[in-house]
Amino acid sequence: MMLPGRLLALSLSVFMVISVTVGAKAELRIVTSIKPVHSLVSLVAGDKAAVSLLLAGAASPHNHALTPRQAQDIQDADAVVWIGGGLEEFLEKPLQTIGKDALQLALITAPNIETLAFREGGAFEAHHHDDHNTAAEHDHHDHHDGHEDHDGHTDHKDHKGHDEHEEHNDHAHHEDHKGHDEHDGHAHSPEDADPHIWLSPENAKAMLYHIADGLGGLDPENRAVFVLNAEQAAARIDQVAASLAEQLSPYREGEFIVFHDAYHYFEQAFGLQAAGAITINPERMPGAQRISEIRSLLQDDHIRCVFTEPQFTPKIITTILEGTDKKAVQIDPLGTDLTAHADMYFNLLTDMKASFLACLS
Repeated sequence: MMLPGRLLALSLSVFMVISVTVGAKAELRIVTSIKPVHSLVSLVAGDKAAVSLLLAGAASPHNHALTPRQAQDIQDADAVVWIGGGLEEFLEKPLQTIGKDALQLALITAPNIETLAFREGGAFEAHHHDDHNTAAEHDHHDHHDGHEDHDGHTDHKDHKGHDEHEEHNDHAHHEDHKGHDEHDGHAHSPEDADPHIWLSPENAKAMLYHIADGLGGLDPENRAVFVLNAEQAAARIDQVAASLAEQLSPYREGEFIVFHDAYHYFEQAFGLQAAGAITINPERMPGAQRISEIRSLLQDDHIRCVFTEPQFTPKIITTILEGTDKKAVQIDPLGTDLTAHADMYFNLLTDMKASFLACLS
């Protein structure tokens, strides 16, 4: 039989545990989409929230299928932070259903985000005479069929108003691309924008402050902490960006071909210039005519390399480079091989710099 004194002590202990549990504030649960977003949210949240990641490794933001565990995480989340429907299409419906009660931060609509429209014309143009392509296949918004050898992301919307194709000779390809930035302007809406906004350090800073504002609304007691964390992270971004600008500045005259047009923000931030893209839709391979045009473009001495991406097969790159003196250099806007943690964004910028130096130096 338990003695009365021991029974009283046990009761008091249970009461104290219950009191502490009830009085403690539940930790914020934040779900993020891709590694760069996970990094920026983690920098702001610090130790005041549990931040989880949906897309690790080489998972595709376009065609990823939620696991039951991920669906439960979204349902239980206080906040879901993503870029927007132009990139993580797999989240659009779940956020309207199981995630409807969570704070939803689509970073592409954050204040002070500079969005760019997709580049058009010359070697960035969708070519209507590509082999096996039909008029319907050029509606990139409605046709995002996956290629069986590719599990990378597809995030391009269609180029508006391109019903007519203007022929370009080899020299026209090279001359036209010089003026692209002058004519791109800013996208009129997030739906029409290039979604790779995190590759601009200035955009990343705007995202930090938007995240801090959102988390501060959920947890007012820690609002000042979130703002301070955002300010400190923004200062670090400035330092890294300044270092990258100094290291990349000698190579601004060099040019390159990208697998798909995912690097416009990074190029604009550091004065770099792509000469063209192999494909508009990275999950549909270009036809023979398109490959021939890119191979002709590679005869230009200004072009130093062709960028590959880890999400896609290198077979097409081997075909394009055959018989040329150009090199293939891997670049990854998503940080596929990087560990998901708070400093991942800084590592991503550094890796991007290293890829450009490997190409242009």
